[in-house]
Parts: sequence; C-alpha cells; structure tokens
Amino acid sequence: MNLFEQPVLLFDATGLIFRAYYSIPTTLTAPDGTVTNAVHGVLGSIVKIESEVNPTASAMIFDAGRKTFRNEIFEDYKSQRPEPPDDLRPQFSLTIEMARTLGVPTLVEEGVEADDLIASCAIEAVLRGHTVTILTSDRDLLQLLDTDGIEIWFPKRGGQNRVFDKWNRTRFIKKYGFPPELFVDYKALRGDPSDNIPGVKGVGEKTANKLITEFGGLESILGRLDAVTPARIRDELDRARDKVLLFRELVTLRRDCPVAKTVDWDEHHPIRLDNPDFRKFAEKLGLKRYLR
Repeated sequence: MNLFEQPVLLFDATGLIFRAYYSIPTTLTAPDGTVTNAVHGVLGSIVKIESEVNPTASAMIFDAGRKTFRNEIFEDYKSQRPEPPDDLRPQFSLTIEMARTLGVPTLVEEGVEADDLIASCAIEAVLRGHTVTILTSDRDLLQLLDTDGIEIWFPKRGGQNRVFDKWNRTRFIKKYGFPPELFVDYKALRGDPSDNIPGVKGVGEKTANKLITEFGGLESILGRLDAVTPARIRDELDRARDKVLLFRELVTLRRDCPVAKTVDWDEHHPIRLDNPDFRKFAEKLGLKRYLR
C-alpha cells in the first residue's frame, strides 16, 4: 500500500467560511436574496483543491460553539471576538448542506475547536497509512508539520481561494529556523491577538524566534534565564514564567478527539458535482457555474 497514493483532504470549514465572507462582496446572493458569498468562496476552494489533490477521502470540519476546554483554563480566551454578522450566520448551515450534497462528511465535536478535530483527524489518517492535505486559513495548524505526511495549504489570492500557499516540514524550517515541534513554544512567547493570548510582554516575532533558535523550547529558555539578553526581556520572562506555560497549553492542539476515529479514512468518497442533490442545492442558491 503506497502512502503517497492515498491522500486525505481536510477542510477547516469554519475558518474558510469567515475568510470567504470578509473577502468576497456580500452582493453575491441566492434568488431569494440570501447572501451566499461565503458559500461561493468555500465551494470554489473545494472544487479547485480537489482537482489538485484528488483525495481518496475528505471531510469538512466545523466548530461546535464558542466555548471549549480552553475557556475553562483561561477565561479571556477569544473573549474579544464579536458575534458573526447576521447575513453570515445562515451560511454555516448552508455550507454544511452543500458539503453533504457533495458527498463530503461533516464533522464536529463539542468542547473542542475545529483545529483540534482537524489535528486528530490528520493524525488518525496518517496512522492509517495516508498522506494528509489540510486547507485552512489558520496558521495554528502549522504545528502539525511535526508529523511526516502532512501538508498545510492556505488560500493565497483574493476571496475565491483559487491559489494555495503550500507548507511542509522543509518549508517551515527554512522560514522559521527551528522545527515545527517548537512552534507552540514560539506562539506562547509572542502571543496571539486573534485568540486574546497576550504572550510575554515585549516579545514579538523576532524576539521569540531569536529565543527559540538560541535556547530551544520554553523549559530550556526558562532554565537559562541568566543567559538571556537584554535584561528587560529576561525580567519579563521571569515574571511570565507560569503564564507562558499556560499560553503554550492554550495554543497546543489536541490530537485525540474521539470523532476522528468514527470516519473510515480508507473509504473512497469523491466530491461529486454531478450528484442530483448538489444540482438541486446549486439551483436553489443560484450557483450556476457549478452546474454540469
């Protein structure tokens, strides 16, 4: 069984929906007036990447809700994020409906984020002998490049998601100068404003990179504080000693979500634009370009 002839394709559906909504004009509507810009964007990405990857199996993965285990250990986690716009909310259920009419399984698990479930699915598929391509707009998933057989693809151009920025382990090391195993340490140091994780005061991308490449992971950095310069950064690290370890816990993806084991990653279920159910869906939303 050839590993490289059995690709699995995972879609970060929640992230792609948000990205498409904010990059494609909301003037795209169904005949009944429902805004469909996010659905258009996600569908465009599905069709394009499926033709490139030709997966044996695929899945679209969604967030279950705003509250997860991370909110239990850090109350302010993502607390700054606003509610989705009114014309975006219906597009989540429409995207789920679209995926099902295409024959793509849709996965969700309470208490975790889509990223955790994606990570768990990716590891499960690799253990089953597949390579994995993940389409996402969230760079948190770069930590999965510590596992052979996984690639991360990011939509690169405009809202139509037609060009992809492709990452593997080699490219990660070339870009950052350290292996992806230390990406969570790097993120804990620099923080993540989008998730309301402050990081260490005064430590940005360049300083975090310098600390990681010079000392290694957080334990090595904190164990050799006397060697850290300048003194200002050394003092901030000392003050943030406990918090930075908590930040690393927050940014580390779970890889053991039970739902990942419910999918038969060996079952071939290609995306079908000629499916009668999809034709009805496309006609309902006015997706004429995808009717075949």
